[in-house]
Amino acid sequence: MFEGLTKNALYRVGIYIRLSKEDNDKVIESESITNQRNILLAYLKENKLALAGEYVDDGVSGTTFDRPAFNRLINDIEDGKVNMVVTKDLSRLGRDYIQSGYYVEQYFPMKRVRYVSILDNIDTERSNSSENDIAPFRSILNEMYAKDISKKIRIVFQQKKEDGQFLSTSAPLGYKKDPNDKHHLIIDNETAPLVRRMFKMIIDGYGTTQIANIFTDEHIPTPAMRNKYQTNALSYQYGYWHAASIRRMLRNNVYIGKLEQGKSQTISYKNRQRVRLPKEQWIVVENAHEPLIDEETFYTVQRLLDTSAKKTVKRTYLLTGLLKCADCGGSIGIAHSNKRNFSYTSCNLYRAYTKRHLCTPHTLNYEALELMIVEKVRELCKICMDNEKIEEALRKKIENNNYKSTLEKTLKEANEKKIRLEKNLERLYEDRLNDVITVEMYKSMSAKQNEGLLKLKNEIKSLEDKLSEFVKEEKEIFSFDYKEIINDFLKLKNPTKEIMSKIIDRIEIHEDKKVDIYYRIKAFEKLK
Repeated sequence: MFEGLTKNALYRVGIYIRLSKEDNDKVIESESITNQRNILLAYLKENKLALAGEYVDDGVSGTTFDRPAFNRLINDIEDGKVNMVVTKDLSRLGRDYIQSGYYVEQYFPMKRVRYVSILDNIDTERSNSSENDIAPFRSILNEMYAKDISKKIRIVFQQKKEDGQFLSTSAPLGYKKDPNDKHHLIIDNETAPLVRRMFKMIIDGYGTTQIANIFTDEHIPTPAMRNKYQTNALSYQYGYWHAASIRRMLRNNVYIGKLEQGKSQTISYKNRQRVRLPKEQWIVVENAHEPLIDEETFYTVQRLLDTSAKKTVKRTYLLTGLLKCADCGGSIGIAHSNKRNFSYTSCNLYRAYTKRHLCTPHTLNYEALELMIVEKVRELCKICMDNEKIEEALRKKIENNNYKSTLEKTLKEANEKKIRLEKNLERLYEDRLNDVITVEMYKSMSAKQNEGLLKLKNEIKSLEDKLSEFVKEEKEIFSFDYKEIINDFLKLKNPTKEIMSKIIDRIEIHEDKKVDIYYRIKAFEKLK
């Protein structure tokens, strides 16, 4: 099937091993990592094949192909390090018949990669094999199995939640998992006083921000630190408490013995993305564990939090969600001063941790900023409505930039060099077959040539991607598809948030009050 790859000595074999969490839970020895590895290595030894790499995904479902080791295998195929893939059976490759079929029927042949499934007797080098013909049906059966397993697991978890079993990985602050039953919560005497103190402080008149600052100053470990979550969050890195986290805990019904689970679910057994469910679909179990807070205290705190929320007048701003801090990369918020009767921008990181000096205020008069942004957008819209004017301005911008011609020239030279290297490798192989050079000389010389060829292929791919992106951008600029958005903007006396988000990607504010606008419309980017 693959011309030029007829000798086993030329194969660089990647053995792929996968064990899903479901297999692991059932302790199926025949599917174990060790068992798969032994079968694969025995096959390589029997067929005198050289191992190029081992790729193991442990505890990963076969319904997804976004797996760490599998992705590494694909990268190695792209880099030319692997040209043969062997699995114990087709289900180890995957249980999604469409994706499995794509790799076996299209991707592997396109990349000149031989695929072997040992127990299914599938070998893509044997084009006339009847086992290859029934491979798609095996994939369908594998997917049906995955769907059935997923359905059964969901039913089991649903029942556990309805029975009041706690299924989260870590217990809420103030509780810990019962040593005798990991699905049951018991009060943690070490952290429970902290939770009770939190509720008492609200009743005593403290706000959530004040509580967060006090806990931070007292160096009390945050829940993220206690659970050793490896995140970039400030709560983990610096031990900073946040008002929003305090508020979430104070609102949590778990502290009155009520267990609320099933708040979200995956879209399907194939798509692992989670979607939030409406509250009426949550699974709620009363008296699931011992309450940490009495109901009178809990509901008093809820009323105080509600009263506090009502006091805050919510204002809407045109640029909400578009403002970013150029220095810390976080969002820029908008606040209003009742005393001075004007709105202003402020870095959210600075506002949350003012005393920690993690960033600076980035304060600007919001009304003046919004007026300036709207006028700038209006000016660009008017220019773009004049076809001759916009084309002339854009052509001058592009002609003055020799970026495209430089890319094309560099790409041409790289492709010519690639052809020369491939011819050198062909000559080396012919010399080896004709005993002009020894095996050792061939290995040494071809290794150097292949290394150079791989680097060149990566360089070519990078150049092609850049050129493709430039051409795409150029087409977008002169397509004038954005005229409808511009027309909509100019018709409005007062622009809406929706139209602004279609035109502007983000607005960055610097510490020195410099403002950079980044547009979604490519023509604006060229003209600014």
